[in-house]
Amino acid sequence: MKKSVVFVPTLKEAEKIFENVSFITNDHSLYLAELKNIDVIITGIGKSNAAFSSCISLVNSSYYTVYLLGICGAYRNSGLKPGDIVSITKDYFADEGLMNSDDEYKLLSEMGFTINDGRNYSEFNCAEGLKKVTGNTVSFLSGTDKTAGLYQSKTKASVENMEGASLGMVCERLNISARQVRAVSNFCGDRKKQEWDIKKAFNVLRKFAEDYIL
Repeated sequence: MKKSVVFVPTLKEAEKIFENVSFITNDHSLYLAELKNIDVIITGIGKSNAAFSSCISLVNSSYYTVYLLGICGAYRNSGLKPGDIVSITKDYFADEGLMNSDDEYKLLSEMGFTINDGRNYSEFNCAEGLKKVTGNTVSFLSGTDKTAGLYQSKTKASVENMEGASLGMVCERLNISARQVRAVSNFCGDRKKQEWDIKKAFNVLRKFAEDYIL
């Protein structure tokens, strides 16, 4: 029987979304839970972990659809707030680029280099019933208002995460349908003003999983 697979960045997130589920480690040292209709796999944080874990899990698999579930930060001018849940349909490699001496930031695609088939972003299908947004995938998180503004002004994204664009690129190249669902846990920018509400974010992710995946 064909199954779906749900990737989650951290074990903590997965245990909050999928309660009373036991995880084991597989041959590639990835945490895995096998449920009736889905498998849940922990990617690890960041682009490199997401690329490895998704590729090694999908390349010879029979999974028919992929979900990436996790928390994210929202840019202040996005209109989003902690506890909102969104479907990222375009996710930029937002910190792959160059900052010149004039403080001008250029994406690799603007310099003649591209990451994903001529684009600086990956695409996902829209998850049912959710607001569609653009995301930024970064390794260098925006812990200051200046950095948040730099990323957001370049791509016009609403939210920021650390795995999406990499996992999306893997799914695109393997021709596997994928959806990325994120719940806002905080605002991007100044760390002292991020207004975290991780409990509310976990609650809406759990509700989404119960309604649409399990």
